Amino acid sequence: MASPEPPHIESAGRYLPTLVTLTLVFGDAGLLLITVAMIGDAVAGLSAFISLRTMGLVGCSLLVAAGGFAPAAMLAYARQLALEGPGAKPRDGDWLAGWPQALVTATFGLLAAGGVAWLWGLPAGPAPDPSSMLVAGGALVLAAFPVLVLERSYANADERALPEAPHLQWLLRVPLAALLGLGIGTALRSAGLGWPIWIEQAVAVLILAVAAELILRAGATLFLPLPPLAEARSVARSTLARVVRLDVPNLKSVSVIVERQFGIDLSRSWALGFIARAAFPVAFGLAVVGWGLTGVTALPLDERAVYQRLGVPVDVLGPGLHVRLPWPFGILRRVELGVLHEVPVTLADPTQASGVESEQPSGPIALPNAEAPAPPSADRLWDQSHPGEAAYLVASPSHSQQGFQSVAVDLRLIYRVGLSDQAAMQAAYQVDDPDRLVRAAAGRRLASYFASHTLLGVLGANRETFTAEFRGALQSELDRLSTGIEVVAVVVEAIHPPPGAANAYHNVQAAEINSKVSVADETGAAAQRTREAARDATQARNEATAQAAETLAQAEADRLLFQADNEAYRHGGKAFLLERWFDRIKGALGRTQLVLVDHRLNGADAPTIDLRSFVPPGASTP
Repeated sequence: MASPEPPHIESAGRYLPTLVTLTLVFGDAGLLLITVAMIGDAVAGLSAFISLRTMGLVGCSLLVAAGGFAPAAMLAYARQLALEGPGAKPRDGDWLAGWPQALVTATFGLLAAGGVAWLWGLPAGPAPDPSSMLVAGGALVLAAFPVLVLERSYANADERALPEAPHLQWLLRVPLAALLGLGIGTALRSAGLGWPIWIEQAVAVLILAVAAELILRAGATLFLPLPPLAEARSVARSTLARVVRLDVPNLKSVSVIVERQFGIDLSRSWALGFIARAAFPVAFGLAVVGWGLTGVTALPLDERAVYQRLGVPVDVLGPGLHVRLPWPFGILRRVELGVLHEVPVTLADPTQASGVESEQPSGPIALPNAEAPAPPSADRLWDQSHPGEAAYLVASPSHSQQGFQSVAVDLRLIYRVGLSDQAAMQAAYQVDDPDRLVRAAAGRRLASYFASHTLLGVLGANRETFTAEFRGALQSELDRLSTGIEVVAVVVEAIHPPPGAANAYHNVQAAEINSKVSVADETGAAAQRTREAARDATQARNEATAQAAETLAQAEADRLLFQADNEAYRHGGKAFLLERWFDRIKGALGRTQLVLVDHRLNGADAPTIDLRSFVPPGASTP
């Protein structure tokens, strides 16, 4: 007669539907919550009810639980197949006890870990409404009760019938802790407290650690030999999840576990007994020393602190090491020392000029590479809108009537907390958000300035004069409010008409430039013609003067020559005339060719003059 099957194989069919159902419920719910958290900005009103990060962390915790129920369901199915096999021996379901369940566990672990990693880098975003957060926190706490009932049911399940029951109980503690922790943290944050964010971070670390353990255990299973189906157990087990419990760990149970695993009886150890007896005095002493160390503070070079003793501010401590009364008798309110802040003055809506400032995205600014393209913040062209600009209404007379025009301003303020002790006191007790305060005060000052100036006066104003006057008015406003803030500089990047008027303003500028160019061209042409006329007149006058001088000189020379000839004629008579006749003949003959004909000239080479005309043969006589 065949021996009966083990209880966990005989009971597999009874637990299989429940395990499959819970796998689908936890898996689908977890994936749905993570997906909604990723696309939560597209769902209207969702982020105003609950934090998307909280919703995503709940989904990741449900995936961890699904990673425990899925391999348990696969093993239950394999055991059911083994029970139905021929000869009641494991056959068809053996392969499910190996790498398939490890692969499924690793898949759920990777999804949970990836979801936590993505949610960790997700920006916090605007806080939901306090009443909505309180309702969401209560809903999360209520959702923890079904998980608690399920966790208790598997804690009381028979381990012989379902060997995976303890492991499922431990993994269910992860979504249980996530729902309770996130629900309580959300309720506390609705009251305006900031420290409950640590609860959210602790839940994220717990989910990530358990998911990583599941992945490592699943990966290690792939390198181990495949056990028989009767001895196969789920790889989805977590020691970290087992530690999550509400009651204080029992040292006796720990001793029993150690003795069972390693054969060491901790109850007979003298060292452990001494540690147990000395634990309370040592812990109390460490607590007293730790409480006393709360009165020792080291302030860095860029910080100082207002020392508040028994609720009364008594001194301003500078950088360095300081010893004071421990908390809560002595409290330090840290204040910056010499740290500069840059605040852009912007509006919530660029088309409005109400002076209401908008929130700027926080976070470190990525510096571009020297060879990379210029960032959008370096764009100074005003033919398109920029996020750092604010629009204001400016008075502008048109057609003898008063009107209004819009002007865009890109202005940045550089401020710091004053260096005096009084400024530190004021900044510590009277200013909650310095950036918002400075931006609001600057918005009111700008609105007042533009309301009292015209468009031409604004665009044509001297920048240095404007920044000096604006800085003085803003500093007076901050001093009147006793903020302790000092405006170091006012940087005006641009003041120009709105981008919509860029084309029209460019056309006006082009027309003005063209008119100035035309006037300059005509003025230059007139000057050139005047200079040419003056040059011609001067040249004509100089030529006439020279000609007159030459004529007078020639006349004077002729007069003197005539007087000399007359005087020579009176003294020489005909001899002078003959000499003068020969002189004229010499001058005339000197410029001509002479041929002398005389009969007394002999010789074969004597020159001859032939006055005959010869006609070539065949030519007609003229």
